[in-house]
Amino acid sequence: MNEELQKETERLHAELETITKERDEYLDGWKRAKADYINFKNDQEKRGRELSEYAQMHTAIALVPTLEHFRMAFSSVSDELKENTWTKGIEQIYKQLKDIAKTMGLEEFSGSVGQAFDPSRHEAVGHEAIEGTPDDQVTQELGAGYVYNGKVVYPAKVIVNKLS
Repeated sequence: MNEELQKETERLHAELETITKERDEYLDGWKRAKADYINFKNDQEKRGRELSEYAQMHTAIALVPTLEHFRMAFSSVSDELKENTWTKGIEQIYKQLKDIAKTMGLEEFSGSVGQAFDPSRHEAVGHEAIEGTPDDQVTQELGAGYVYNGKVVYPAKVIVNKLS
């Protein structure tokens, strides 16, 4: 009887050891699956944010030609038309569009005349030779530049002084 009890105890210990190993394997598998799920979820959230940011950037940059056309139109409005209510209404639409672009991270930069030509901010669309003006200095700005969240996405169109 004592021998039978010892065999039964050994069998139960072996069974307990097998069950413990299985439990540990299942627990490890569950932990890996949980970690994989958390990583997947984080990756999906990151991709969603990146896609949203890309869509916003693309939309903001798509506004540049419209903003430039408004800017050029208002730069050539005669003095008598500046006080016209229709002109003021259209100018208000332009200001609202600029505000929307700004909330999206898109901002105009201008005032390049007199600055040194910077290929990261300017696009030279022509050259002229003006004596007494330093070489590679911007002499005219034909179109404003635009930055998106601090990065130039649309360089200012400029005329550059070239003496040689």
